[in-house]
Amino acid sequence: MDDLNASLCALPVDLRAIVLSHVEHVKTRQILALSSTFREAFSRPGALPRTYDLEGVAGDDIADHLVRLLDDDRVRSLEKERALELIGVHKNRLCEYACGRNFGVLKWARSELGLPWAPYPPEPVSDDVLVLRVLRETWPRLKRYWRVDAGPEEWHGVTMDRGRVVKLELIEMGLNGAVPAEIGRLSALRKLHLGFNQLTSVPAEIGQLTALAELSLRFNQLTSLPAEIWQLTSLEGLDLSDNQLTSVPAEIGQLISLERLYLSENHLTSLPAGIGQLTALRELGLHNNQLTSLPAEIGQLGSLERLYVSGNQLTSVPAEFGQLASLRFLWLDDNQLTTLPAAIRELRAAGCQVDLDAGVNDGSVNALARVDLGYIDARARATKAAPAAGVFGLSRDAHAP
Repeated sequence: MDDLNASLCALPVDLRAIVLSHVEHVKTRQILALSSTFREAFSRPGALPRTYDLEGVAGDDIADHLVRLLDDDRVRSLEKERALELIGVHKNRLCEYACGRNFGVLKWARSELGLPWAPYPPEPVSDDVLVLRVLRETWPRLKRYWRVDAGPEEWHGVTMDRGRVVKLELIEMGLNGAVPAEIGRLSALRKLHLGFNQLTSVPAEIGQLTALAELSLRFNQLTSLPAEIWQLTSLEGLDLSDNQLTSVPAEIGQLISLERLYLSENHLTSLPAGIGQLTALRELGLHNNQLTSLPAEIGQLGSLERLYVSGNQLTSVPAEFGQLASLRFLWLDDNQLTTLPAAIRELRAAGCQVDLDAGVNDGSVNALARVDLGYIDARARATKAAPAAGVFGLSRDAHAP
């Protein structure tokens, strides 16, 4: 192998191209071993072999190697007959091989070469439908709900408009592991709800969903989020509650259209000052974390109507709360508060219903008797549970049949 490499490298590039263009079979292991030499030679027209020989390669390595070799614009620009010759005996399984490995190769094989992909019908389909099929293969539990003999527009949780997927609501459907990167190709998607599953990661490609208005990932096993998620400036609702997040980056302030943000039931110990840039925010759920303080910048949220901060470790709240002129409901119970700034009393006087633990001094004469002060009425108590029941008009009852 070393002698072959040395011999090829010693040849001029043009001569290398001529030699390789006359090779009938190129073994994959040789291509990988000599990748730099072959890549340089293949840059010349006509330098591709007649067919790829995968002898000596077994199992998933066949799919990995073949898809890697076909991930080349020069290969995908070949005439159909020539491309099929190059692919060789594996053409009937190429779609299967490319699924989850390389969407570009999958699209080329299915749409341009017309290669079969069992068990799906042979007719051409849009990129969105190809993405849905990738999801179905990646998450086998979907096969229970997405039947091949039914069109994607009839699949549970899928809403299509003029051939584009605009809503994907896969709630409590047993999905696990990583969200496939292909989901970023659903560029018309406006609502994505993946709650009540066992998802562990979200791909950077989610940042390509520029039309997305609602994103719910609640009740999963996420420990972090890609930075690209903070580029979704069309988002109006974001639910990340009931995960294992330990921090929120300052970039959250870029979500300037956000009206509803739920971060409850995580492991947050602090919030970035950038949260004060979310001036369109009307609801903010932070209950049952490990917050020891809140940034003064929360006072800049002039549109905020509901603030849930119960079940944390707060010993004080910022006086800037008094600037929340739109606030109607404030939950501060189950913290470590003993006194509160006069701003809280002023909020209550302005009509905001405040939930405090008994014994917390807010400066009122009857500070020890919160019920007598009417801080919470029956309606407010019922409203308090709203984020736990569901967001964006969806509850857990909207799961798969």
